[in-house]
Parts: sequence; C-alpha cells; structure tokens
Amino acid sequence: MQFKTYLIVIILVVVAFGIGYGWQNMKLRNAEKEWAATKGEMETKISSLEKELAQVKARESLWEMPLALSQISIHLSEKNFGLATQALDQLKEIFSKAQVALNDEWKKDLSFSCLPWKKSGMKPRI
Repeated sequence: MQFKTYLIVIILVVVAFGIGYGWQNMKLRNAEKEWAATKGEMETKISSLEKELAQVKARESLWEMPLALSQISIHLSEKNFGLATQALDQLKEIFSKAQVALNDEWKKDLSFSCLPWKKSGMKPRI
C-alpha cells in the first residue's frame, strides 16, 4: 500500500511539473512571437529615422552654402583668385555631400535642369 501511495505521489508531481513546463513553454513562445514582431517594427522605424537623419544633415549642409558663396564673392572682389578657387572647391564638396543624401524631390529642385531657359526652351545670353 505504501508503494502505491509513493508511486501516485511521484506521478502527480511529474504531471504537475509537466503541466507547469507546458504552460511556461506556451508563454515563452507567445513572448518570442511578440518580441519578433516588435523587433521588426523597431527595425523599420530605425531605418526610416536614419533616412530622415541623413536628409536633415544634407539640409544642414545646404545652409552652409550661402556662407561659402559669400566667401567666394569676397575673394573675387579682393582679386584673391586662389582663395576663391579653394572656397569654390569647398562649395562643390558641400553640394556633393548634400546631393548624395537628399531624396529625389530635392535633387530635382536642385538640379541644373530647372534653369529658366531650359524650361522655356530659350537659349541663355552669354
């Protein structure tokens, strides 16, 4: 009789552990699914924020262009053609960095195809 009692207690303990293991395993799988979904959402959000950051940096570099243009005009008015060339090279570098990071809409606005004589079909006076 004692052997049957011990066997029943052991079986009940094993069944209880099995039920607990199954319950926690189910919770773990649900948590893994939720985590994977959240991870995917965060990765897409991170990539969109990185693109937005690149555009903001490009716009920031565009703000530096008027200063570079004014430096070029100052150097030209003082007949410092070497310094004007260096300032022009800086301006080219600023513009090329900005152009790489900007989206297509901004590139279209900044391209040289939007010059007035290109739109109207007229030739520029030189």
